[in-house]
Amino acid sequence: MSTSNIGNVQSPANAGFAERFAVLRERRGPFCLGLDPSPALLDAWGLEDSVEGLRHFCFTTFDAAADQLSAIKPQSAYFERFGSKGIAVLEDCIAAIRDRRSLALLDVKRGDIGRVHGKITPELKRRYIDFLLDHRFNPTEQYADKLSPDAQDIPYCFERGGNTIYLSGNFTGNVEALRGRYDAVKQLGLIDHALVYIGDETKDWNQMRRRSDAIRICSVFR
Repeated sequence: MSTSNIGNVQSPANAGFAERFAVLRERRGPFCLGLDPSPALLDAWGLEDSVEGLRHFCFTTFDAAADQLSAIKPQSAYFERFGSKGIAVLEDCIAAIRDRRSLALLDVKRGDIGRVHGKITPELKRRYIDFLLDHRFNPTEQYADKLSPDAQDIPYCFERGGNTIYLSGNFTGNVEALRGRYDAVKQLGLIDHALVYIGDETKDWNQMRRRSDAIRICSVFR
């Protein structure tokens, strides 16, 4: 059986992601580094918010940490904002991660687009929604405590094949706001497609219980 060397540890050449991660975890630990070169972070490093600043930030990070980590996760949106030149840097980053024997994960959750670009025009927003629906993704935002898609966009999304509505992403316990979103979606006749996301990756399970209890006692969900 042929083998490949992952992080200086032998692993089957045809190993899947889980097997490769298990090998790296034994040698380097379970940590995954999120690579989010936002404008604010580049500025904090004293770098220009440019393709050159982007590249310098990423490769300085790799040189410092890559061979100590099992996986590195670039956030695609922070590269996409520079167009094709940013994508070229992203491709170089993925190649560099692999050269350093780490696993490359690409974070493409689109909720970060707003934080990257700021406010977007209605035309750009509709193009963004169309792009997601063309690729069979629902244009929902998992980590924002708001109605998602926006109320005015829900009918269009469902005409295009969308099938999920978030009454809240990362629900914080504001029952009155949640009730208003529930009523708005119910009036559209789409409440059976709605859900509430209360959070993940927490160490505070009491907080998760409080959020769950707030939903449970809310009269509109009885």
